[in-house]
Amino acid sequence: MLIDMVCDFCGKPFQKQLSEIKRQKKKGRESFFCGLSCASSWNNLHKDNVRVEVEKICPFCKTPFRTLTGNKSPTFCSSSCASKGSMSEYRRNKQRQGGLDKIENFISTSETLKRRENWKYEKIKNLLIFLNEEFEFEYDIPPYIFDLCLKKRKILIELNGSYHCGKQNFRDDAKQKIAEEQGWKVLRVNVPTNAIIDPGFLYEILK
Repeated sequence: MLIDMVCDFCGKPFQKQLSEIKRQKKKGRESFFCGLSCASSWNNLHKDNVRVEVEKICPFCKTPFRTLTGNKSPTFCSSSCASKGSMSEYRRNKQRQGGLDKIENFISTSETLKRRENWKYEKIKNLLIFLNEEFEFEYDIPPYIFDLCLKKRKILIELNGSYHCGKQNFRDDAKQKIAEEQGWKVLRVNVPTNAIIDPGFLYEILK
């Protein structure tokens, strides 16, 4: 007897024999996949300290390129762009926020962020649409904005790049407190900086 299932990695529907599902569940398996490729990719994402391939956007020339995660993962697509565009992520983030402050009188900060950050969320958006989730990026709970809101689940997700440290952590704690006081659950997920974000982190949340 075949059972309809959804792949825990890519979100695609597939079928699996009921007897095989029961056999694997007896062994403690909770996640199922449409093929070996998705099973391998899921296992790689859940290994400690594993380096995985991600797609990034060069902050200087805006060209997409692929690289591995890790402490030495490049930010720029080439040494030429690194030389021309070298600037700490913290300074870049502060400069970006300064630009947002100047134009927020014309359009909301939330709307500005949606336009600027949309390229990073493309894969997440496609998965959530496929799963019929009600969601919104750059969700506004004054005076703060949260990266991703799963509305019906009352979950807010903060996608934290490498610059989330030091004073930024205090600001994040303040954001979380305000959201929780209004009945939201806040989750924080570490993601590569300046990269198209892989939606793999959502599978555990959306179980």
